[in-house]
Amino acid sequence: MKGDGASERLAAMLPFYVNGTLDAASRREVDAALEASPRLRALLAQERELAVTVRRDTAGRLEEWEKRRKDD
Repeated sequence: MKGDGASERLAAMLPFYVNGTLDAASRREVDAALEASPRLRALLAQERELAVTVRRDTAGRLEEWEKRRKDD
C-alpha cells in the first residue's frame, strides 16, 4: 500500500470498519486490501487500539457523570 489515493481512501475507511458501520461492499473491499497490505493491517491495529481507549475513557466519564448526578 503506497501513498496513492486508493490507499489513503482505504485507510480513511478503517475507523468505520472497526466500529462496524461500513456497508457490505465497502467491508469486502477493506477485507481484500487487508489481506494484501501489511501497512493497512498495522493501521487497523492502531484503529482498534484507539477504539478500545475511547470506549474505556467514555465509560469512565459516564460513570463519573452518573455518580455526580446521584450526589446532587
